[in-house]
Amino acid sequence: MENIKMRGDAILESRDLDGNVLKRIEIHNIVVTTGLTQIAKLIGGDTSDFFNYMAIGTGTAGAALGNTALGTEVLREEADNAGSRYLTGNKIVFEHIFEVFSAETHEISEVGVFDQATLGGVMLDRIVCTALTLDAATPLYVKITLTVS
Repeated sequence: MENIKMRGDAILESRDLDGNVLKRIEIHNIVVTTGLTQIAKLIGGDTSDFFNYMAIGTGTAGAALGNTALGTEVLREEADNAGSRYLTGNKIVFEHIFEVFSAETHEISEVGVFDQATLGGVMLDRIVCTALTLDAATPLYVKITLTVS
């Protein structure tokens, strides 16, 4: 019997308001145990809660298979490419540009994909990286690609 594997790769970009990249991070992410369980339930028809939301936070504890939430979640929004996440080559892509429109400033160091719009829900994956600034003048672009093999 062959094993199914899932590999995650992420791109995070701090951008100026014209879309120019100020800083770019490419990193592997961890598909967590709760995410793998939810995938099995989706395949088996035991749930219809799809992964549609991306969250960012300021937590710095390392990503681990047992993670179920971000360390310190700041913002959660629906991924931009709803309904068209599958790409050829067994790839699934989640991407979003996070913005704040006030005097808020956050040093974003973690990202996750979830099945619910509000705090909680099932986490699919988690990334922890060097912090990138998110403020009114510096949106944060996040793209997560999962490859199933």
